[in-house]
Amino acid sequence: MQSPKGCISMNNEGELTNDMHMRLSMMGASESVRFLLGVGGEEEEHKKDTTKASAKLNDVRLESVRQIILKKKLTQAFKQGEENTILKVLDEIDRIEEREAKKGFNETNFTWGVMNFAFIAFVFGAFPQHFWLAYLAESAFFIPMKFRNLIRAKPLNETLYYLDFCWMMNFSGVTILIVFLLQNTFDVIGSNLSDTTRKE
Repeated sequence: MQSPKGCISMNNEGELTNDMHMRLSMMGASESVRFLLGVGGEEEEHKKDTTKASAKLNDVRLESVRQIILKKKLTQAFKQGEENTILKVLDEIDRIEEREAKKGFNETNFTWGVMNFAFIAFVFGAFPQHFWLAYLAESAFFIPMKFRNLIRAKPLNETLYYLDFCWMMNFSGVTILIVFLLQNTFDVIGSNLSDTTRKE
């Protein structure tokens, strides 16, 4: 007697086959169902051992299939989360770009800044005796411009940033260069300096 796949039926002698026992165990058939089907006795013990081994093998297979499915789900979730995260990061970069562009940071200003850096490095390396002139000329332009931007900063005035160490060193350098320029050009301070100070 043949039955559709997955159904439990008895063979020609009216006994359950090993395959049927395995299906029963996989379906979680209770002892009462087995008793009603007439399964029992010594043969049953042998069949139970075989069924247990088959069930363990099936459990291992089922667990590996679950892990594969879980990994696929995690991979898909990760890809989806990764895509969402990348889109959020790109949106944040666009917002930062707009905010910095409003502050004056754009391609033109950046290009001029890099060219200025190259110019200063060139003058310092090629004509060190004239570097002070370039430094004074740029300081006369950039320090007041920066001061104007710091005053206009929102929400708070940022002029106290000029008390930072690097700005104080720039102010000191500019002041010293102006003093030396005035001393050599107009001999304003020269009469007040001693010969030992000049030699140092």
